[in-house]
Amino acid sequence: MENKVDLNEAIVLNAIFAKIDKTAFSLSSGLVFSLSMFVITAISIIKGNGSDITIGPDLAMLSYYLPGYSMTWFGNIIGSIYVGMIGLVLGWLFAGLWNLTHYLYLAILINKVDLFRID
Repeated sequence: MENKVDLNEAIVLNAIFAKIDKTAFSLSSGLVFSLSMFVITAISIIKGNGSDITIGPDLAMLSYYLPGYSMTWFGNIIGSIYVGMIGLVLGWLFAGLWNLTHYLYLAILINKVDLFRID
């Protein structure tokens, strides 16, 4: 069976199921992750919560997963770089999976449209 989707239908379907640019999405998610980590740690450092029972130990435990991270300004920069790289990878994976699922769904949808076409 031949795919007989005309140009107008293809344009509408591509507009509805738009792709995410993997590079742009991964860079933006990495930047958001990195800035979030920096701001959270900076607020904790400024307020002096590095040794506080409620906040400080939870953030300090990230040093187990992020080597070089500590509740200091230098450790804050190191931790922000690590979390930014994690955000890059997660953003790239999310955008890739988003594009893949939309591509597969669009392929299935086009085939179903052709099945029920009356010529």
